[in-house]
Amino acid sequence: MSAEIELKLLVNPAFAAFLSKEMASFKVLSHTQQVLGNCYYDTTDYFFSSQRMGLRVRTLNDQFILTLKTDGTTIGGLHMRPEYNCALDDASPRLNGLNQFADLQLSRPLEQLQQHLKPIFSTDFLRQAWEIELGNGANIEVALDQGEIEAQERFEPIYEAEFELKHGSLDDLLTFVESLSLSDGIRLGSVSKAKRGYRLAGIVPLQAFEWQHQWQQLLSDLSQAATASAALSRLFAYEQSLTEYYAELLTMPLSAAQLDSALQAFMTLYRYYAQHQSLLWQVYQQQVGQRLKVRLDQDSIEELIELNQRFLAKLTELSQLSGDENRTLRLHEFLHRGNGVKRQIYLIKLTLNG
Repeated sequence: MSAEIELKLLVNPAFAAFLSKEMASFKVLSHTQQVLGNCYYDTTDYFFSSQRMGLRVRTLNDQFILTLKTDGTTIGGLHMRPEYNCALDDASPRLNGLNQFADLQLSRPLEQLQQHLKPIFSTDFLRQAWEIELGNGANIEVALDQGEIEAQERFEPIYEAEFELKHGSLDDLLTFVESLSLSDGIRLGSVSKAKRGYRLAGIVPLQAFEWQHQWQQLLSDLSQAATASAALSRLFAYEQSLTEYYAELLTMPLSAAQLDSALQAFMTLYRYYAQHQSLLWQVYQQQVGQRLKVRLDQDSIEELIELNQRFLAKLTELSQLSGDENRTLRLHEFLHRGNGVKRQIYLIKLTLNG
């Protein structure tokens, strides 16, 4: 078993082209380009998806690797999860190789799962990868994936940039991504390729997010939080869910009422941030004096507060526009802002220890 720690960005083709050029600014230990074919499997009753796992066979240069990714932790676009890999002789998903991992505990025997496996969807993409060495010796793999997901003759494009920590600290990883030229048209992605594939296949549909109910529950939770750090962690988790829901919903035709609801949801969130700046300072003060591997400095706190206020003003301006098509486009652009990624990295640094 290995622990995968990566930050994922969903990007557009323009940013993908720009990122490949920007890598020349760093010390590149290696640069590879490979076509990866992946077939994801599950049982007839969808055991793996119900356990928030992903089982795939990857084909690379006539080599075959079985990978099981188990449920982990996602904070914004930061993914931390265990994964189990074993080599295969061919593309058939034989699970017996997973027996070598004593720490892998499944609620069903591998032999039983093997009998009921079937292919669900595939992801095929070109991966460019750069291994970067930072000045302090930390190593980060930057992977740019461009391709598509296919499920039941339906297709969805893949444009993702993944930053995986190979050696060093989480702070090295987050600060590296934060330092990049983060143009608009990107956002942090907390949904894996596996989950996107399950959605495209209609197995894990997009769940309705009743934000008014969720918001009232959140306010109750915040009032009972033991520490400011715990409160901010809960608030940021709500923001992640809200953003992922509406980012996907905006790819569909929306009614005027749905657009009004989306704008109200985000304005309510950012108004709370603007009115509760003290919460951010309290978490900052909790971090001061502690020996934390990831922390935020005072200048970044001030920038975070300024970004919250700027985003609230932008939402207020957006809410006053006329025309549903125009509002849809502008809200989509709002959710894919480069400085929005930087803002969320600040929040990740504040909440990792909460």
